Amino acid sequence: MEVSCRKCRGAITGAWLEHKGCSVLISEGRVAGARMEEITSGRIYCNRCNNALGRFMWQGTKCICGTWLFPYIAIHKTAVDVIEP
Repeated sequence: MEVSCRKCRGAITGAWLEHKGCSVLISEGRVAGARMEEITSGRIYCNRCNNALGRFMWQGTKCICGTWLFPYIAIHKTAVDVIEP
């Protein structure tokens, strides 16, 4: 699945998975094309336009659907365009 910033169309590369019933996309590792500020948790920003895309927490947290995820790296579907292969 390819993901790009909705504001500038910059590619946000990661191993994205769609969580059923959730409004976020989850990545299993680091994200290229995005800046993740803070050391243990914080926001994910687009490298090209500085648009806020989502949040990350290396210590993990509960997803919106109630599933625990370690680490939690999520971007909001409303902030990106998803291109299915």
